[in-house]
Amino acid sequence: LAVRLSRTPAWLTVTPRSGRVLAGQQTQLSLGMSALGLFGGDYGATVRVLSNDPDESNVPRTVTLHVIGAPDIAVNPASADFGMVFVGTVAQRTIAISNPGTDNLVVNGITTGVPFVTVSPDSPFTLVPGATMPVVVSYAPIATGTLSGALTIASNDPDEASIQVPLAGSAVN
Repeated sequence: LAVRLSRTPAWLTVTPRSGRVLAGQQTQLSLGMSALGLFGGDYGATVRVLSNDPDESNVPRTVTLHVIGAPDIAVNPASADFGMVFVGTVAQRTIAISNPGTDNLVVNGITTGVPFVTVSPDSPFTLVPGATMPVVVSYAPIATGTLSGALTIASNDPDEASIQVPLAGSAVN
């Protein structure tokens, strides 16, 4: 019996892809699945065993993969340096928060704890997979001194629930 398998989606591998099965014999097929790069959800495929058997030349088998997506936070640049800023003026830097993950990223809040630094947007927002949100960080010093601190970005990223973006600069007259 000559056997070969139909094409399968990239997330599904079947080995061996073809071969011969002698009369009275059998062979095992190994199926492998990879969720790499797939968004959360259900994926289905039909593996068709095609043969020269006159009675069963096309034997379909359904395969289902359930993927649980995961959000992933990325920040660029990783820090913000305002340099020298005159007292009474405003300097701004833009930080891009993105989601290279496979499920929605919910940014719950961005806080500073640093005087004279504000962010916009400062309310929670959601990024779909592949999306980016620019966040404007403003430094408006009212007295001379050194800026040293960080933005804290809280999200639903399962392995980085909170990340820090270091801030630097100095206020001069």
